[in-house]
Order: sequence, then C-alpha cells, then structure tokens
Amino acid sequence: MLFFKACLRCKGDVHRDRDMYGEYLKCLQCGHMVDLVKVHGRMTMDVPAERDSGERVKVA
Repeated sequence: MLFFKACLRCKGDVHRDRDMYGEYLKCLQCGHMVDLVKVHGRMTMDVPAERDSGERVKVA
C-alpha cells in the first residue's frame, strides 16, 4: 500500500510492507522506516516516547 506525502521526516511517499519481523512503513525518498505494532487489534506506528523535557528517547 502506498501513502502519498506521509513521511514524518521528509514528507515523501511511504510504502507499507512486511518482513519476517513484522509490518513497517518505509519512505521511498529518504528511506526512513517506522515499525508497525498491533494494539487492541489495530496496526499503529511504534514511535519513540518523549521525556518531560521534550527530549526524544531512543527505542531499540
């Protein structure tokens, strides 16, 4: 599935795909990847949590 102008980094086009580890979104322009996780039966993006100071936390 293709999502136009949906990349969080460059606003490029994003392709939804899956591999042996699960589903993910990948930007066709910059290559940015976001894992998708299933929460309550729905697929959502696995984005890093933010601390109180607004600093992003790296999630493995």
